[in-house]
Amino acid sequence: MVVMDRLEIAEAWLGRLTEGDFDGVAELLAPEVEMRALLPEGPRTYDGREEVMERLRWWFGAGDEVHSLHAEAREVQDRIEASYGFRVLNAGRGENPGWTRIEQRAFCDIGTAIERIDMVCSGFRPIIEESSRLHRFDAGDMGCGDGLPQEFRRWVRSIAVGDVMEVVTKDPAAKEDLPSLARLMGNKVRSIETLDDGRLLISVERGR
Repeated sequence: MVVMDRLEIAEAWLGRLTEGDFDGVAELLAPEVEMRALLPEGPRTYDGREEVMERLRWWFGAGDEVHSLHAEAREVQDRIEASYGFRVLNAGRGENPGWTRIEQRAFCDIGTAIERIDMVCSGFRPIIEESSRLHRFDAGDMGCGDGLPQEFRRWVRSIAVGDVMEVVTKDPAAKEDLPSLARLMGNKVRSIETLDDGRLLISVERGR
């Protein structure tokens, strides 16, 4: 059996939370765990693993889409601070339907499991999308045979949902490969053009 220290338990907890592994999250909570949360509507207390997990599932397991934005843990003397944020699509929920962002900062008492959580929660804050912003990636001499698809995937994932990435490439194979990859990733191909110098300009809007 692997024995984890306090920081490792917190990091494992965050990792499982961001992956949506709620059974794994529950395993790291003590049966009598207490969570005190300062929410936008006021303070709340959740007693025991079952109540805490019910609330965590409501926050991070009920959205139509849930994307982790960041998750960090650090020691603060005898406590562990955990901070994390999510982008959540609440299409069918009454509170702020649409894309929202939620941030939480928690201070935890941890022994062999997480025994107490004192948390501040932002609540689900509506995301008002700006008009699409434009980003350009000039691939230079890079082609589909030497890493262009992997670099394209990384660039598209680095922009915000709704933003547009323009990729300029000399590789003719990209005309088929990159649009197919973009659609597979859940994005929208806006246009495929041939520039005056023969290079391709592929415009992709990030969809998720």
